[in-house]
Amino acid sequence: MAGYDFQVIDQYPQQLHCVICTLIIHNAMNGCRKHVFCKACIEKYVENEMKSNGNMKCPRGCAIAINSNELEPNEFVDRLVNTLSCKCSNDACDWKGDLLDLIQDHQRNCDYNLQSCDNEGCDVKYYKIDVVQHDEVCQYKLILCAYCQTNRRRIDKEQHVVECLDEQVNCNYYDIGCMKKVCRRVMASHEEMNQSEHTKLIYQNLVTCKKELVASQNEIAILKQENAAMKEDNATIKEENAIIKEENAAIKQDNVTIKEDNFVMKDESASMKEESKLLKERFAELEISLKTTSKGGQELSSRALFQ
Repeated sequence: MAGYDFQVIDQYPQQLHCVICTLIIHNAMNGCRKHVFCKACIEKYVENEMKSNGNMKCPRGCAIAINSNELEPNEFVDRLVNTLSCKCSNDACDWKGDLLDLIQDHQRNCDYNLQSCDNEGCDVKYYKIDVVQHDEVCQYKLILCAYCQTNRRRIDKEQHVVECLDEQVNCNYYDIGCMKKVCRRVMASHEEMNQSEHTKLIYQNLVTCKKELVASQNEIAILKQENAAMKEDNATIKEENAIIKEENAAIKQDNVTIKEDNFVMKDESASMKEESKLLKERFAELEISLKTTSKGGQELSSRALFQ
């Protein structure tokens, strides 16, 4: 493989980059006496150069030629690379540590590695940490049938339970009194062996139904009578309502007449008040006139006495 393509946290020398693949050096190899490359990169480079023109110039452009027989590992650079601080390449993961720990352990065991479901037919991908959660809902997981002890996909379970020949189910005559549970596989045999018992249950059920039918008919007859009585009561109520409406109409008319009489009485009262006022004024004038007349008579009498 070519160089490492990881997210390095700390700054590091550019010399730890392979100029061929432009990534962090993986399996450092001295190409010439002063430049280091990835083992896979420099070997591929040398192979290609040998095939083309045999020109073994250093990929970094220095004047020192590369001798394929002199390529040798650089353990010092490998140690520097292995101690670089990196973070996990999975965005959801917050792991940080040395590059060596990343490639030897965490990269393989990260909880946020995407993985495919092992159940045949399922194409769901999920984080490794969610394997239990997915397993609980995967529609393609094989589930053991509790009745026939065969494995069925979860997606087929409901249909299988309805059809499983080994499931214990109620007898077909359960609704009329047969309380036995039998496997679907032997249902026909059960019905054949218990035909006489089932016939008795059918007869008893018919008798019961007949009694219930008679009781229902009696109840219907009573309800009809009650309905007829209610209709008569409704007719009587309607007649009484009609009478009440007529009485209300008469009362409304009397109220109108009373209101009109009140208006007339108010007018007459106003007229009487006006006449009373006029009489009071006339009476006052007469009093004044009488007082004047009386005073004049007294003056005449006095003059007659002195003469």
